[in-house]
Amino acid sequence: MRIIFTLILVIFPLCGCMTAEKYAKRQVAFTNLTGINYPPRPKDYPISFFTSSAPSRPHDVIGKISGKTSEEVKEVMMAKARQVGGDGLIDINISRELVTRPADLKAHYDVTKGEMPVYTPGYSVTIYSFSAKVIRYK
Repeated sequence: MRIIFTLILVIFPLCGCMTAEKYAKRQVAFTNLTGINYPPRPKDYPISFFTSSAPSRPHDVIGKISGKTSEEVKEVMMAKARQVGGDGLIDINISRELVTRPADLKAHYDVTKGEMPVYTPGYSVTIYSFSAKVIRYK
């Protein structure tokens, strides 16, 4: 019985599950397609989302954004578009996955010294993966 308990304590944390802490912060990349560095837009600048049709105004695709976040995905995308001087986003793709951190027990404790197992509860975080093209009106 003790061998089984020890194996559970050793193998369970090594199960290969991705931890939620890895994606706690946003990860956003921008690929510049024009070679021009536009000035950033103000923080309250409205960024248009074109999910089903292209904008009617003339525009240039200035780059692509992609990334992962556990935050509000639309806000993260708009913040990056503002940062690179964009006016809107087209060809938007968003997917989500549930990343789970399993519960964990402290593997090394000595009952003879009054130590008790330490239990850390598991939790789950929704991670959004996204990509889009950033446009700038002419």
